[in-house]
Amino acid sequence: MRIRSLLRSKLLIPLVAVMLLLSVAPGARATIFCVGCATAGAGCDVLLPGVGAALAAANANVTAFDTLRVAVGFYPESDATTMPLLGLFPLPDTIRVLGGWDPADCATQADTIIPTNRTTTINAGGSGGIFDVISILIPFNLTVDGFTLTGGTGLVGVIGGAINMISVFSGSFTLAASNNVFINNNTLIGGAVSALTAAAAAGSVSLQNNFCFDNTAVIHGGCYSSISAAVSAMSTQGRNNIIAQNESIFGGGQGLTSVAASSNITQTRNNTIADNEAILGGGDFQANIVGATNTHNAVNDMTISNLTDAGLGNNEFIAGIGGVITLLTQRAVNLGRNAAGDVLLVGGGAITGNTSSLPCDGAGANSLGPEDSLVAQFIDPFGLSPDYNLPAGSPCNTAGVKDTLAGEAPFPLTDWRGTPRDASIGASENPSTPTPGGPCNGTECEPGDANADGFVNLADLGVIINAFRGTQIAPGNGDCNRDTFTNLADLGCVITNFRAQ
Repeated sequence: MRIRSLLRSKLLIPLVAVMLLLSVAPGARATIFCVGCATAGAGCDVLLPGVGAALAAANANVTAFDTLRVAVGFYPESDATTMPLLGLFPLPDTIRVLGGWDPADCATQADTIIPTNRTTTINAGGSGGIFDVISILIPFNLTVDGFTLTGGTGLVGVIGGAINMISVFSGSFTLAASNNVFINNNTLIGGAVSALTAAAAAGSVSLQNNFCFDNTAVIHGGCYSSISAAVSAMSTQGRNNIIAQNESIFGGGQGLTSVAASSNITQTRNNTIADNEAILGGGDFQANIVGATNTHNAVNDMTISNLTDAGLGNNEFIAGIGGVITLLTQRAVNLGRNAAGDVLLVGGGAITGNTSSLPCDGAGANSLGPEDSLVAQFIDPFGLSPDYNLPAGSPCNTAGVKDTLAGEAPFPLTDWRGTPRDASIGASENPSTPTPGGPCNGTECEPGDANADGFVNLADLGVIINAFRGTQIAPGNGDCNRDTFTNLADLGCVITNFRAQ
């Protein structure tokens, strides 16, 4: 396992002094900085050569900066200006860093729905973190939307492989990370993203429509680490995320820990957490220590086929140490059928409302760990382009709930691809076999999807050509425009709606 080599190489790294992030009072925010755009125009006020250069420029224009648009492109380690440490700049208290913009003028944002189609990539090349924010006494708000973030090793190689948020001494932060791909980031705590509060500080994290794949944290949270300590508070809301094939000692997918009279509240909904590996808590590790509180409310999540080297807590490990209950509430979730290894309760941990034996995980799913993921009916989890969608016929497509109870994350209107949500569990909403008239599992089939497989691509042209006969036909058999006929109009419909799968 990769964490063994990282232990040898990184545990000797000394911790360094925390950087101060000095903030100014909020003012008018008008200037839009752009990176990778050919010309300035409607979408761009100031052209700059790199992300770091934009943040440095913000130092000189602090009252007018709040948005950085980064065009489609690849930004490698050799471009030193793309490796910002936000803590080095006296930045405004709110920054939005947005990827996927048109290289011509940064006026339109491409690929705004599907994160795996993102073409704005920042590669840290193992040189450190990509976005590091430390808030002391002051508030800070960061939005990261539309990137592929890779090669990050965190702040001084220790914490937050790609994104690191720290708040101490009554400071506070909010992080909104949406529509991103985190891949192959490696550090000690929080392989892709780390959020930490301490000393009466507060933090709030929103993760939505992200694909977090093949990241490693030696100690805590292979993809995501949330830690609250010393009378601080942390809250996390995660929806429509795919967290797969990450590694750590505690929490291969996620690590959620609170210490010393702090609180850590997590709300998750419609996430797929699969094929992660850890010593304890292959999917999620959740613990509170010495009078802290830790609560996790999960709805419509699919946490399955994760593996622990210890053979315990394959999907979830929860612990309450110090007399306070660590609470995991599960509603309409799937934790697999390997009940003896799914969840380990230690010293006050508790589960309520658990429905972990939903029939959509396949017979014996999770009994073999990650290699058994195909039994869970994922389409192609170990391919060159891992596909954690479920087929249209999966029982998981109708096993979820759409209502929202107190303390739960709200029902998302769409999945990570932009497909309207209905009753699926996991990150992907997959329509069942359509009926005449176009409904797909309670929602309309997408225009252009002639074969009702959830994509508009060359397969739809083939279906129309093969089925073409000018007679009434049911959607899913060539009727692209849902007019109950298969004819030349359907060819035009597919061409209009065509996009690569």
